[in-house]
Amino acid sequence: MTTTKREPRKVRSLRRRTAHHADRARKASTPAERFRAAQDALLSAVTHSRGPGRAAREQYAEISEHVRRVLERAEPNPASAALYDSKLNQSGTDFARLGNALMCLRGAISLLSEAERDRLFEHYARHLGEEAQRIDAEGGDR
Repeated sequence: MTTTKREPRKVRSLRRRTAHHADRARKASTPAERFRAAQDALLSAVTHSRGPGRAAREQYAEISEHVRRVLERAEPNPASAALYDSKLNQSGTDFARLGNALMCLRGAISLLSEAERDRLFEHYARHLGEEAQRIDAEGGDR
């Protein structure tokens, strides 16, 4: 009788983390909660990726463009637009800048009408979830 080989700790960790975020997304009842769950999954995937700095920079660049597009649609007052712009251009680590960009995206979407807000929260929840899966597939857990 042979014993089955145990999975490496990295594989177990990746599965546990993926299951946790999938469970959160499944339990989320509103589009905003699903967006938040996808945001946390993306941040976790970036943190545990092989090149967290590179992954964070790539995601920051993409998400900041999304924020600018949403702000064009929302048409905030000049003070709010300046605040979003300063948050997006704030210095810090790549991971902190990514967190700021995600926070700005959530805030910019909240400025829209309710129907448009829910539609965009759903869209970005799917998009962020797909990006998290892509990053994990490239090789999570360093």
